[in-house]
Amino acid sequence: MSAKQQSFKRFARCFIVIGLCCTGCIRFPVPHEYADQQLLLALFYNTSVTGNSVPYALPVSGAKAWLLGSYGVNTSGSILTWADQSGNGLDAVSVGTLRPTQTTNALNGHAVIHFSGTQRLNMGYLAMAQPSSVFIVARRTSAGTINTFFDGDANRNNFNHLNTGTYSIYAGTALNSAVISAASYRVLFAAYNGASSILGVDGFADTNGNAGATPMGTPMIGADSTGAFQLVGDIAEIIIYNKSLTGAERTSVTNYLKTRYGI
Repeated sequence: MSAKQQSFKRFARCFIVIGLCCTGCIRFPVPHEYADQQLLLALFYNTSVTGNSVPYALPVSGAKAWLLGSYGVNTSGSILTWADQSGNGLDAVSVGTLRPTQTTNALNGHAVIHFSGTQRLNMGYLAMAQPSSVFIVARRTSAGTINTFFDGDANRNNFNHLNTGTYSIYAGTALNSAVISAASYRVLFAAYNGASSILGVDGFADTNGNAGATPMGTPMIGADSTGAFQLVGDIAEIIIYNKSLTGAERTSVTNYLKTRYGI
């Protein structure tokens, strides 16, 4: 064990002892130099962290944000934070008590984040002009209403599953897919790029057209920016790039997601 690890262990023990004596009454700053600060927070507040960091890289580098249901999920019965694995610190955080939950071993052995129609998460400020690319592995389990997987801020760059069963992206203009899907997990892709936008499902059946040109700001997951059109369903992974991807790059990421989740 390194000197740094030994120091961290002693520090963590102090937290645990203090926490046993006065749980929740005192809050201490976590030293910046400790990479395991999220674990320490979990120890003090009686929460759990699932897989602090992803042990592999994406097939296409340069992701702006990367969220997986099996990694960086800080829970206390429900989700407090969902840590961004891209290294850019764009974590998704709970909105008050409106917290989704984690379901382990849900999709090909991997965890997913479950939304039951009243929960949502806010991400950090992206400030991304078009073009941008978004992958989402998700499903809805409630038909007959609009379910929002992702809204890039005030109906900018959102991704919906419509009550008709089709998918839709919107950045000022709606672009709807021809694919009708019920309660199945799908690898969804959106290229937000004005009149050259793309909506893809499972790497095929692309819809090309105009989705509008508004930029992305502070995304919300599981509802639109007003808290409406809430998702009843599950999200396994979200990957965001602040650039256009080539056809080969897009295929590479899609195949990674389909293989990981058995889709």
